[in-house]
Amino acid sequence: MNFQNKVNELRKKDILNFKTNYFMNKINNNALYLENDNAIICLTQDRDIYRLYFAFINLFDFENILKQLPFDKKISLEIITKGELDIALYDCVNKYIPYETTFNRMRAKCDEILNSRMYNHNEIQFATREDVNAVYDALNTVFFHHTSHLPNKKELLDLINNELVLCVKNDNKLASFIVYKPEGMQARFDQFLSIDKNIKNTMMLMDYFVSELKDKKFKTCYLWVDIVKNKPAQLMYKYYKFKSENLNSFVFSKLI
Repeated sequence: MNFQNKVNELRKKDILNFKTNYFMNKINNNALYLENDNAIICLTQDRDIYRLYFAFINLFDFENILKQLPFDKKISLEIITKGELDIALYDCVNKYIPYETTFNRMRAKCDEILNSRMYNHNEIQFATREDVNAVYDALNTVFFHHTSHLPNKKELLDLINNELVLCVKNDNKLASFIVYKPEGMQARFDQFLSIDKNIKNTMMLMDYFVSELKDKKFKTCYLWVDIVKNKPAQLMYKYYKFKSENLNSFVFSKLI
């Protein structure tokens, strides 16, 4: 099935009532599909979960498909919207896939991000190929793949080879690290993890990261932060002059 064609068909049929969470996301060849005249769902496997993408023009018909979801599969669904999620859509999805959390997108102009340059950056280094397992294990211990879109080992190794993983080590052991990706003139700040919970290391690494952004002439940097379960991180990013763009990702998950 060509999912994009069905999405386009529904959009043309009733643009005013059209809703989707699909924006050219990767879909596997063995994806599962459920559809009727006014709605379609795609379930595509991503490691041990199935990511759910939808398009519909009638909420009732969308719910009829949700009722048919397989009970034996882990399913995660994200809906990105400005401000709050439509309550009717929230209630509909929540009946079948429980609401889990909300991520908010924050952005800062790189020349405005707080940066003291007061720390000794000699302790900062780029992660190496030998660190890939330690970084991968730490990411998958602290973060959840279905909400954080964590890199697999091959993707992580590519990031390391491109010097996009900054870290601090104590006695040659990983203490904290940052993972980011360039997207043209902007940087996407993906993960920041302090393993040893050392405030000095955290501030030093963040300070160096900001210097790196400025030295590489990035115009802006953005990130997604969990505003339900990780309020301390949200406050920290505000301290560094990141501001909410009022764009939220509502996550629903059925993890059996």
